[in-house]
Amino acid sequence: MQAVTFQAPGEVALEERPEPELIERDDAIVRVEATGVCGSDLHIYHGRVSMEQGFTLGHEFVGTVVAAGDGVTLPGAGLLPYLARDTHGGDVAPPGRDVAAVAERARLTGEPQVVAETGEPGRQEARSVVAAPLRLEGRLLGVLCLESRVSHGGFTADDALLLDALTTPVAAALETARAAAHELAATAARRRQDLAEGLRAAFDAFAAATSPRQVLRELVAGAGHVLPADRAWLVPPDGGEPPRPVTGAGGHGAPAAVALDIPTSWSWLAVPLRAGRESLGVLVVCSPTPDAYREAEIGLAAALVAQAVTAYENAALRQGRSQGRGQSRGQLRDQGRDQGRDQGRPNGR
Repeated sequence: MQAVTFQAPGEVALEERPEPELIERDDAIVRVEATGVCGSDLHIYHGRVSMEQGFTLGHEFVGTVVAAGDGVTLPGAGLLPYLARDTHGGDVAPPGRDVAAVAERARLTGEPQVVAETGEPGRQEARSVVAAPLRLEGRLLGVLCLESRVSHGGFTADDALLLDALTTPVAAALETARAAAHELAATAARRRQDLAEGLRAAFDAFAAATSPRQVLRELVAGAGHVLPADRAWLVPPDGGEPPRPVTGAGGHGAPAAVALDIPTSWSWLAVPLRAGRESLGVLVVCSPTPDAYREAEIGLAAALVAQAVTAYENAALRQGRSQGRGQSRGQLRDQGRDQGRDQGRPNGR
């Protein structure tokens, strides 16, 4: 796992830390969902409070209790039905109180449990329940519980031992799936962070551009970094620009200037650029990923283009003012030369 650690006043680092383990009966392990900065963290960061190097910051957090010692009683402690299926894989109603009681007994004792009960009087139906705790490296993940209603016989002690043996690979599979889900969430978070940094860099490049032409060049470069795109073009206006963003596959329907350059299996996105009534062309990006441009990507491209158009108009305005000042200075110089010639010309009288 990772943690933000104090290194020196004004300096922190993201470092690897070992996964926590239950040691005492009153220990609990909490999976952190969100954490914030406390005033005491700021005192440490600014050097007002002395702290050893490597100290973990961020003690104000919220999360989910994933494991607890035997001496810990949590609010609402106990088992909650998470998933219930029949032998055909269909959803079934949550278990009744008697089945839940067997599962709770397996949780509390840490041992497999088996109970066989006779059905209603006059009916040849035996109802049997077997349950075994799901544990992995000493942590309780849940309880695996089976219920059977058959006409003859039910679960036995041997079945309970067999179910107990199956819980180890089941628990390992659950933990693997959970770790994969966390990795996907972390990857998505990194993607959002990279996206925000890419947008900020593109917007900064637009604002720093000294000419409208440079803004358009920065737009093509930024689109290639921010959007899922292996190729990007700015197609000059030709009167056939789409009124709104459009997507497609292969070259079919793409602007004619680049249609032949888009491989057949690639997806593409075209976004028109308009400054007032003036068309600046069409931004076209394409990706080898099928259906790469959905609502989120289209919205992102539209935001990127809108910011670029604003920067384009500002750069054009600055350029126009600069050219106007240059023309004014040139006229003043010409007038000065004319006045000098007039003063040096002999009187015609």
